[in-house]
Amino acid sequence: MLHINHQGVLTARTVDEFRAEIVRFAHNLGFGTVDTLTVIDHPGAPTEFICVDNIGESDWNDLSLPLGVQDPVMQHCKLSSAPIAWNSKNYRNPDHRKIYELASGFGLCSGVSAAMHFPGGKHFALCVHLDRDQSLSVKRLSQLIPELQMFSVHAQDAAFRLLLPAEQVAEPMRLTIMESDALCRVIDGNSVEQIANLLNVTDACVRRYLRTASSKLGCANEHQAALKALRLEIIY
Repeated sequence: MLHINHQGVLTARTVDEFRAEIVRFAHNLGFGTVDTLTVIDHPGAPTEFICVDNIGESDWNDLSLPLGVQDPVMQHCKLSSAPIAWNSKNYRNPDHRKIYELASGFGLCSGVSAAMHFPGGKHFALCVHLDRDQSLSVKRLSQLIPELQMFSVHAQDAAFRLLLPAEQVAEPMRLTIMESDALCRVIDGNSVEQIANLLNVTDACVRRYLRTASSKLGCANEHQAALKALRLEIIY
């Protein structure tokens, strides 16, 4: 079953409900503010940015996107799916110091950010912030980052559903029985090794099923593919 902390955001019916769920999640982790950024690259046209947050300052959205071109944390998220914990130390370069001063003026003094990148020029980032300049311990990050990554998968699915045009499902998206079974086991929280034991196949077979299913569904990994298949009622 899906983790109870993730069900609310997955089933959010409006942007306001979505915002309330990401704020609740951030507060449960001990962070005061949170923002999500949905990005759509349009060939031959300006990139589209859709931000949902609780920063509470309309001026922040006007500043954040232009600053993102130079911001080292945002540039990391643009190029990588690896989460990044950040604070003032990431802005030691004199060219970046002004960016940090502006962000900290909105209470964004440190935090953890994670991004995901999808076929078709779609991207999603989630960042939780503290209003103090703090370095998180390795132990704290080892607990926090898996939670953030899993919640980001659910939040991304909700954000794309609520903020982007309705998705058209192509007929060739049909999954094989083994691909569907493997995704069902992912929803139940099983690892590749556990799924292999349950389906009586090798780990390599499971990885192939999940990789192929993810490709068919246009997803970056099996967790996103499982949620999408569940939403589209390909699996139950």
